[in-house]
Amino acid sequence: MLTATALPGMASAGITPPAAPREIRRRLARSMRVREMVTAAAIVLSTSALLSAEEQVQGWVQSWVPGVLRLPADAEVLSDREIGSSVRMFSIATAEEPDALMTEWRTALEVGAYDIYKSESAALNGAIEFSGEGVSNAKIAVSPARDHGRTVIEFDATLR
Repeated sequence: MLTATALPGMASAGITPPAAPREIRRRLARSMRVREMVTAAAIVLSTSALLSAEEQVQGWVQSWVPGVLRLPADAEVLSDREIGSSVRMFSIATAEEPDALMTEWRTALEVGAYDIYKSESAALNGAIEFSGEGVSNAKIAVSPARDHGRTVIEFDATLR
C-alpha cells in the first residue's frame, strides 16, 4: 500500500495518494445506494403518473359548478384555469351527445333555481348562460374543436 509518507513530495505537490481498497468499496457502495434510491423514486413517480392519468374524473374539478349538473362518466379534463380571484375556465372532453347533454344541463339548472339567460348568441350556438349561487355569470358552450373524435365542452364563469 502506498501512502503519502511512502512517496516523498506527493503531499507537497498536491497529489492525493490512491485510495485504499476499503475506501473504494465504501464509495462504490454509497454511489450504488444513491443510484438505487434514484431508480426507485423514478419508478414510483412514473407509476403514480400512469395511475393518475388512468383515473377518471370523479366530480367537477371546479367547486363553483352547480351540483345539479351531472358530470359525464367518461369526462376528461382538458384544461383548468383560475384567473385572478373570480374568473374560472375549464374544458372537458366527452363522447356523450352534446345536444342531449346541453338540454339535460339547461333543464337541471332551471329546476335548480338558477337564472338562465336567453341571449341571441347563446341561442345560436347552443350555449347555456346562467347565474346563481356564488356565480355572477357563467357560460357552458360546445366547442367546435374536437379531441380525438370526442366533444369538447367549455365552461367560463365570473364568481361573486
